[in-house]
Amino acid sequence: MDKKIAKRWCQALRSGKYNQVTDNLAFQYNDEQIGYCCLGVLCELYNKSHGKKPLKPKKYGKGEIFSFYGEEMHLPTRVMKWAGIKSTDGMYSDAASLAIDNDDGKTFKQIAKIIEKQVENL
Repeated sequence: MDKKIAKRWCQALRSGKYNQVTDNLAFQYNDEQIGYCCLGVLCELYNKSHGKKPLKPKKYGKGEIFSFYGEEMHLPTRVMKWAGIKSTDGMYSDAASLAIDNDDGKTFKQIAKIIEKQVENL
């Protein structure tokens, strides 16, 4: 993975600006603030660095789900290429990925530490 983008990603995860959700790149329950999985934060960094406007949500159950370039649960190809990340779910070993870590309850701060340690494997 591109080390400069990984550094920005870790800073964003630690910033406290992003609420964390599971199972989707980005989701909003009713009138609550939008939440992101760790991969959704990377998608937002891509959008900001490319001057893209926030994406519009679509109704989904008790809230709204956000799609990034046609993807709701995995990294889109354009974000992967930009970040230099090898897989759609942030796999860094045979049995571990950032998506699984996020959905299993690791905090953004814990995930940022994993990214720093695994940047070469991502």
